[in-house]
Amino acid sequence: MLNIIKDSVAQCFEKFSSLFLIDDTNEFVWNYIETLKSLLATVDMPVINSLYTVELFGTPEAGKTTTISRILTPLRNSGVSVTYLRESAEILPDNIPKNSIYSHLWMQLNTISSLICTNLETNKIAILDRGIADTLCWSEIFVKKGELSKTQYNEISKTLIPFLPNNIIVFVVSPEESIRRRGGEGQIVTLDFIKDYNCNLLQFCGSSILRDVTIKFITTEDLSIYEASKITEKYILNSYTQWLKSNE
Repeated sequence: MLNIIKDSVAQCFEKFSSLFLIDDTNEFVWNYIETLKSLLATVDMPVINSLYTVELFGTPEAGKTTTISRILTPLRNSGVSVTYLRESAEILPDNIPKNSIYSHLWMQLNTISSLICTNLETNKIAILDRGIADTLCWSEIFVKKGELSKTQYNEISKTLIPFLPNNIIVFVVSPEESIRRRGGEGQIVTLDFIKDYNCNLLQFCGSSILRDVTIKFITTEDLSIYEASKITEKYILNSYTQWLKSNE
């Protein structure tokens, strides 16, 4: 079964590359949605539901990736089987323009592909650095920018909702602290950008899309890396234990 899924993933990425020949962005997005649906139609949902998933996302520079790097070893040392799905933005191909609808959809496809392949392996916990919830949050932002229609967003969210994580940990800092940690404003990531993002983030976390997902907010403004890591590690272990009991 895993080989079948991996073959389907490879075919979808090949098709995604061919979509760049389409000049019309709207047509590109609709073709992408059909590609996504064709991939996920091959997935066995009972297998998907057998994996416990935790996603970390939130304000840029809030400490998500650093925290994950600190908790993986302690979690594994506690006897838990854990896999880590890295942030898709870190492996974006050079030929795809950053901060575009094209890069957003490629990262979305990569995230869901990594998740469904992991679900078919033996890991019990998957920790996602910016996963399905994050990509849906950004999809809403692209709707507001006019680069994704509401109808297209509804189709994407309807397709991805079954793959949302069991738990979401939202890391938040103020726009001022985010910029301070970055060492100043950039060309894209400015103070106003972070303000808008935090607003969208809070609205998204309160939306009906996440009604069946447990959400924990961690404000890292005044926390050390050690403190944020310990809070996250304890929360994941406790929530995983509860999940195991509920599935007995």
